[in-house]
Amino acid sequence: MSWGPFDDWPFGKKLPEAKSSPDRLPIFENPTGFLDDESAQNKQLPDDFYDFIGLGPDCDEIPGAFGEFGRTATNPVPVNSQMGELIYLSRLTTRAATPVLFHRLGCLKGEVDVFEVISEDGKYWDLLYLDMYYPRKSRTLPSGYRPMDMQVRYYLIRGTNLRLDSFPRGLHRKAVECTRRIF
Repeated sequence: MSWGPFDDWPFGKKLPEAKSSPDRLPIFENPTGFLDDESAQNKQLPDDFYDFIGLGPDCDEIPGAFGEFGRTATNPVPVNSQMGELIYLSRLTTRAATPVLFHRLGCLKGEVDVFEVISEDGKYWDLLYLDMYYPRKSRTLPSGYRPMDMQVRYYLIRGTNLRLDSFPRGLHRKAVECTRRIF
């Protein structure tokens, strides 16, 4: 059965080979290292933002938070910047190990971002809450999720931190634009 909204998502399709640009960013020399190195990610941030997130606690769950982890605005997932949001969400799968796609619905009280998440097969839908003002990404996962097997689709950013009214239709294009803008 075809899932219409995902028609533009290119998984399983052979795409033309991309030509390497001579002016590519150093982070693309070792993308695995960069995606795992929160210190390197943080150094890419503007100085004032870098200084601000350095004031936050190094934590997997925000001290004093309450409610279900990642599923309530009062207990969001701590991550390091917009880049951290993209990496954290891109590494989630459902319990059935199906990767997820996502877009940002908006922001609550100026600090907690709300993301709409759907499994790649369209069978699982959810809302997750993240707070990007921490020095690293949480290693804790919301209930119902597993970490992605790092041998599979490791480098792919699977969504956007912008709102996409036609979500998930058009997500591939927006994810590519978002990746270029953030990274």
